[in-house]
Amino acid sequence: MGCMVDKAPDCFHPNENPEEILTIISKPPNEYYNELLHPFIIQDHPTLNLTIPPASLRNQFSSKDLTQKDFPIFSHTTSDLIHFAYKIFQISGLDTPKLISFLSLINQNYLNNLPFHNFWHGFSVFQMIYVIGSRNSQLNDFLIDKEYMILLLAAIGHDVNHPGFNNSFLIATKHDLALKYNNNSVLENHHIYVMLEILKASEIFGFEDMKNISLIIIEAILSTDMACHKKVCDDYLLVLGRFDKGDRGCRQKFANYLLHCADLGNQALDFQIASLWSLKILREFNLQVICEEKYGIQVSEFLRTGNDINKIKASQIGFIDNIILPLWVKLAEKVENIEDFPEELKRNKKKWEELKGFE
Repeated sequence: MGCMVDKAPDCFHPNENPEEILTIISKPPNEYYNELLHPFIIQDHPTLNLTIPPASLRNQFSSKDLTQKDFPIFSHTTSDLIHFAYKIFQISGLDTPKLISFLSLINQNYLNNLPFHNFWHGFSVFQMIYVIGSRNSQLNDFLIDKEYMILLLAAIGHDVNHPGFNNSFLIATKHDLALKYNNNSVLENHHIYVMLEILKASEIFGFEDMKNISLIIIEAILSTDMACHKKVCDDYLLVLGRFDKGDRGCRQKFANYLLHCADLGNQALDFQIASLWSLKILREFNLQVICEEKYGIQVSEFLRTGNDINKIKASQIGFIDNIILPLWVKLAEKVENIEDFPEELKRNKKKWEELKGFE
């Protein structure tokens, strides 16, 4: 069962100095992850026993920040985020009780004790696509009918039930999920399975709708596998110059690329938010290295940063330079009104470069 944590782990006030945060969050995570280390378990089937919707759903929240790029996500609980997601999905005309059930089940099935791959991350990716859609008439130049809404659904559930370890770890440890999915996009296939089971349990869509929706969600979530990065980029570039909105394949490749960009988009946020996301994912990486040592498998040394500020900086600068910035530059060539995302990436790269180490 997903942990019912309602406050983001390792959550610091957005105005804190990133240099001070580094000294806290980059400590060795052995004790923090003790419950995951003994034993190592991933739930094979989703939790479908719905808890009572949070009381905060009945409270009045201001949703004015939802169209802002730098949404203050760490100022909100999961109950708040469920409410905000509900407000966004209201444009789709989905049945309210069923929609709330779906969102609550998605939250329940994220492992919210993880620093990074939790419901806050799922919501952040979802909200980033909503920001881009709100600036571009719900992306109606690229998608038709309900495809924008389906992409938002895929985004909020794209990492549901993520254990905080990558596919290589599951394969190396011969985990049941790796065997189930033949070592192929193991986590992504698991996220899809859990996501579709939750959709069916919430009964938002009928049988015929589910068939069409499933196709879009499956391809979009599979595109978030970093092993597919080159293919997703190549597919997008192939249709970039001759985009045909009437071609389902073109629309799907666009949706895949946009979700991939948003999944890697936290460094395109204001540095005070972006640096927190960086430190959260690095903490999970450090955990994986510890677990690899514990299980006696090949250690992913490239994931090890520990407290070394130079390694932390190098990892983030390299990822921005080689992966994230090229992604967003190409997206901004096709999608209007998002120039601030690649520009923010350039500013953040400079801020990482200027960040001083600890004496």
